[in-house]
Amino acid sequence: MSATVYSDNHGEAMVALQTPFQGQSVPAVNGVCPSTAYTFVATTGFCILPLEALGAAGFQNVQTALKAGAGNCFNTTSTGAISPVTTVTAAPTAAATATAAATAAATSTAAATSTAAPAATATSSTLIGPNGPAPGQICVNSLGRLEFGPLANLGTTTVQVVADYPYTRGEHPPIGSGSLGKVWQSQFVKAVTVSPASAGPVGTTSYTVTITARDICGGGLVGEPIQVFAFGNPGAVILAPIGTGNTSLSTTSAVVQVGAATGTATLSLEVLNQAVGNNGVVIKVVFPVEGIERFAIPPGLAPSAPTSTATQIYSPGYQQVGGPSGSNFGVAEAVFSYSPSTNTYTNVSASATALSSAPPACTGYWAYFAAPAAVNLPATSKAGDTAACTLAAGWNLIGNPFASAASLPAGTTAYHWNGTSYDVVGQIPLGGAVWVFSTAAGSLTLTAT
Repeated sequence: MSATVYSDNHGEAMVALQTPFQGQSVPAVNGVCPSTAYTFVATTGFCILPLEALGAAGFQNVQTALKAGAGNCFNTTSTGAISPVTTVTAAPTAAATATAAATAAATSTAAATSTAAPAATATSSTLIGPNGPAPGQICVNSLGRLEFGPLANLGTTTVQVVADYPYTRGEHPPIGSGSLGKVWQSQFVKAVTVSPASAGPVGTTSYTVTITARDICGGGLVGEPIQVFAFGNPGAVILAPIGTGNTSLSTTSAVVQVGAATGTATLSLEVLNQAVGNNGVVIKVVFPVEGIERFAIPPGLAPSAPTSTATQIYSPGYQQVGGPSGSNFGVAEAVFSYSPSTNTYTNVSASATALSSAPPACTGYWAYFAAPAAVNLPATSKAGDTAACTLAAGWNLIGNPFASAASLPAGTTAYHWNGTSYDVVGQIPLGGAVWVFSTAAGSLTLTAT
């Protein structure tokens, strides 16, 4: 770039470099955004710039992360350098061909001529945390969307000013300044925090939930309708937004927007103590335009093991899951079901609070957990109970419908994902699921241990 600059009466001139970046959130003008890179939010009249657009804007570290794709994080340094560290698992993928046999199934007559079991690609136990990546990291989450840790460095720019003197050219050659290196450091924040408990009206406890949304420049990311959910026993919680422009959708959900000055929105959370039970309370926050989620557990309200439910602890990453009718997997970031007829996955996260592996479908799922999570499964079964599960031709993802391990019929070859690889198992673990291959439509009888 070049410009004409005139000196003042001291023979000096100041040169400033200003970026054209207007911010991640700007008001639409007559429903029109500054460029097609922005997403128009009709309900608020604002234009939100998806973080992925920063790659097209020339930020090198963002370009590197996007090129690597979902399931990767990068550590950035104070000098702007970047180094890879795999931290997020990619979504499980189905088999690519109809003739490849599962390596682990080489000894199985039924599977020897079948397709390979749909594979998960988890490679690490270090994941994006419930409140985002670690400081200095740039991550592409499991949905393929960008996330930044505190003070992540987006890239670098080198600037040098060269001055030429056209009227005295030949007498005064051009002169140049030294090179100035600029590291572009993100001020992005997406977080949810819950205050310590305080006594509410008789029999209740009160909390304050604070949502923070700041763009990469540190300003409040206004105009994005942020979805907030409270998960717990029916009638246990009342979630109410504070401030104008925020809306209660029900006693357990709301839509809020942060203020431009503070970058925060607040909600009151009132808990009926006697109704909490052992399921606890979990706050989930969704930033829909950016494809980002955050989680928090109010102090003192973590789930605990009850006598009327069975508790399963899930490690971070993708896990094969299943459970009795009404099982609540709302703590998972995403849940997918599998169709053997089309060999495809469907995102069923919207129904995560009421999943079912009840017969005859005995549906199993893949669930992604951002952090270790406890899920309480309804204890509606007893030892010796049976379930007849329908099998389709091909690979079936069968979930455990009991509140205990489910024994498989003798001779059945089933594969359970242990977080790194598949194990051949004779039982479906509590809260788990397995792959079972069938050469034709049929059924499979499970027995509660």
